[in-house]
Amino acid sequence: EFFAEDLVEKLELTLQIISVFETGESVCHSNVHHISPHHLDKMLNITFVRVQAGKHPRVMVLVQDVTEFSKKARQLSLIREITIAMQGVFERDRLLNMILTSVTAGFAMGFNRAFLFLVNNENNTLTGTLGVGPTSQDEAHRIWNDLSNRSFTFEDYLEEINSGEIVRSGLHDHVEGMVFDLKEHNNILTDTVISRQYHHILDAWENPGVDNKMKKIIATNEFVTIPLIARDEVI
Repeated sequence: EFFAEDLVEKLELTLQIISVFETGESVCHSNVHHISPHHLDKMLNITFVRVQAGKHPRVMVLVQDVTEFSKKARQLSLIREITIAMQGVFERDRLLNMILTSVTAGFAMGFNRAFLFLVNNENNTLTGTLGVGPTSQDEAHRIWNDLSNRSFTFEDYLEEINSGEIVRSGLHDHVEGMVFDLKEHNNILTDTVISRQYHHILDAWENPGVDNKMKKIIATNEFVTIPLIARDEVI
């Protein structure tokens, strides 16, 4: 009863337990997707090993939860794919669009929206440059329904971004031209630049560092800010 019936049937677990019991040869299944109504989906390594308990052999079942490890491995793989794709892009706007679009791709990092603010050293300000993502729930459903109907890999997705037309998102209009004074205190964006540290915000609606302009574009209570650093300078 530990495993779902469909998983037992798919992996023929009952037959394999019998085989391990009779032959003594261990069996291991790696990165098994386990779905249960009692917990979030997990990735498991499942191993069957015959052991001796007194005079009677038994089959020991070892279950290792590798969900977090698999997630991190997938994220590192995606970052590598994005990095390789970026090396062949020489247009600044296309490169920035690729970065943000990759962040919002459902089969990549899956953020709902992504925004880019660049430092203006002359005015000592942080200026909104690019926004990617749906402007409404209906638009989000339309976009992902379209993608789900096409046999897209992440590599295909990056190639289309690189070679296709840059589509201006509705969010681009909202974020473009937004300006934050880097001398301004108690603002999560300017603090990200000054501290050179990322911030994971869980209480945007109540957080004093999130002003009304930001609340309007993020439209969520949770978001992440990350400084982009090149040649030891936040850009």
